[in-house]
Amino acid sequence: MALDSLLSHAAFRCACVIGSHFNRHSGQAFLTLETLARTLQVCERTAWTASKELERRGYVIIKRREFGIGTRKTASGAKIEFRAAGGKGVANIYLPAYARAPVATSNANKNFAARCDLLWERSLQSASSKVAAKCKPTLTSSSKKNPLPAKEPIAGNGLGPLMPIIFADIGDALYRSWFSKASIISESEETLYIGFESRFFCNAVTAKFGEKLLGWCQIMDPQLESVQLVDLSKKLEG
Repeated sequence: MALDSLLSHAAFRCACVIGSHFNRHSGQAFLTLETLARTLQVCERTAWTASKELERRGYVIIKRREFGIGTRKTASGAKIEFRAAGGKGVANIYLPAYARAPVATSNANKNFAARCDLLWERSLQSASSKVAAKCKPTLTSSSKKNPLPAKEPIAGNGLGPLMPIIFADIGDALYRSWFSKASIISESEETLYIGFESRFFCNAVTAKFGEKLLGWCQIMDPQLESVQLVDLSKKLEG
């Protein structure tokens, strides 16, 4: 029901009230129209219309109690007999239903799953999704451009082939925070020297990624045995 865009809000609330009164053993709910209206805080006419909508769309089965035969006059004065069903203050019997089949049937679960799939597809294909006032649609694509500014490309690639290795492991945000300005400054047969803009970055990267850093470098060059972080600010001062 939550996926049924054609179901009114009153009918959905009515279903919640009926559902809260289902007997877990018999699967039935006994509710008078007066009780339904009082719980929903609406008039009895609105409650009756909501329950009829649920019945028409196949979510509940309503069994109205009959109280014998009644008579009434037509416009021409003739008397006709009719079966008197229910009446003010008489509780109807509500049964849960899926695709007009009682829950107790063997195919109930399949019917429920098929109905959910159908309603989900319908909500995705709907060109006019119901949305709250001042809210943007969530099931339809917007023709407006993305209001969020695009991220700037990562400044420089001083790490060379090491960059995609680190990026793939820690993601965009962490890479931008800690490695976007780092660069490989020299390399020997056993040691790789990576420069950072300050001593703070050298210490922080060592604390956060010390164990991983050598592993990343060894993916790039298996012969490496150590990694040294260099404070580039000292070279600039010198």
